Amino acid sequence: MRLMGIIFRCGCVFLLGMAAVFVAAGGADNNKQKNITAAEMREDLRYFARELPKRHKNAFHYTPEDRFRAAIDDLDAHLDTMDEDAFYVGLKRIASLIGDAHTQVNIPVDAGRAYPIAMHHFEEGYRVLQVGPGLERALGTRVLKIGQTPADSFFAILSPLAAQNENPTYAPAWVEQFLHNAQVLHGAGITENVQTARFTFEDDAGQQFTLDVPSIPAADNATLNWVLMNKTTHVKEISEPMRNPAPTFSYTYIPEARTVYAEVRNMVDVSDPAKELFGFIREKQPDKLIIDLHRNGGGNYFHGLHGLIEPIAKLGSINRKGHLFVIIGPLTGSAAIINSSQFHTMTQAILVGEAIGGKPTEYSELERMKLPHTGLVVGYSVKFYDFAFNKENVVSPDFEIKATGDEFKRGRSPVIEWCLAYKLP
Repeated sequence: MRLMGIIFRCGCVFLLGMAAVFVAAGGADNNKQKNITAAEMREDLRYFARELPKRHKNAFHYTPEDRFRAAIDDLDAHLDTMDEDAFYVGLKRIASLIGDAHTQVNIPVDAGRAYPIAMHHFEEGYRVLQVGPGLERALGTRVLKIGQTPADSFFAILSPLAAQNENPTYAPAWVEQFLHNAQVLHGAGITENVQTARFTFEDDAGQQFTLDVPSIPAADNATLNWVLMNKTTHVKEISEPMRNPAPTFSYTYIPEARTVYAEVRNMVDVSDPAKELFGFIREKQPDKLIIDLHRNGGGNYFHGLHGLIEPIAKLGSINRKGHLFVIIGPLTGSAAIINSSQFHTMTQAILVGEAIGGKPTEYSELERMKLPHTGLVVGYSVKFYDFAFNKENVVSPDFEIKATGDEFKRGRSPVIEWCLAYKLP
């Protein structure tokens, strides 16, 4: 199943989070922003070109240095007719050539803008799963185009902004994230400005309509009162109220399936909330445990190892085939990739969902630097990790679960429901 930029939270669909994006360099002079000059962008480009290879553990492990330098020269040649957003997208494309997921260029959250529309690509195209208030008419519709750019061009334009040496599920997942980043869409030439974008939709009756959608500060994205395509779900209806011992750690009990479901959204300081989870497990004596790492972006893999995996491995009633499940997806990231691999090798967990986009054996361990004039934040890798358990260098699910747009509309959560229904053959 393509879980990508969305997650199941007891059956509900939630946006993964604000992502930074990049696309082809471009931009017209009449769109040029005046507060950063071409000379200042050129200084930042030279700083980037000098410092990134020095700081990265092995910057040219995937893309040869001469190709990297040629891309720098090409961007430099267009700076005089380029605005900040096009520079951002151009620099992001170059960073993606390095290949690993941690090497990327981002706009600081307090300077970013986002469109309050979350979409996901199904077989029939991009469908809107959740929106900000006032945009409810778009829920469940297909996105036909943004500005004058048709939806079938989104991937070709935006996928070069995602790390180029990751697994096949990585770039499609990030394209979904890029599609609500106002600076990415503007810098890529999809929209005319960062303040408003015209979206064209088609409902299930075949009626087409447009909405001029204003962007919002990216910092408001996480606290926005999102309106979901489905108000309730089957899984939510059969679950107890969610318990939240930490902002990124929650769990509940599903009585009819005798199952504890826990969503862990990062791997930082999980030990204390995990102790509450284990107390809950002792109280409920469930038959199954589901650990959802689908939107876990990472943190510290030692925290996940010692706080979650090792204690779960000691739960005799749970650590058995058919009783322990781990949900993964394309954007399970960084430390959570390693922990997913460790769940596979150190426990009896069944991995369910979709293959993780990032590779378990690759350059990792994120460090950052800030460009002096534009304020863009450049991430880079400083260590090499080897956690692959197969020659493909991918953490794949034991069972891939696919969903349709219609199932989402009906409030069905195929991944969770599959785990609840699973019985050993």
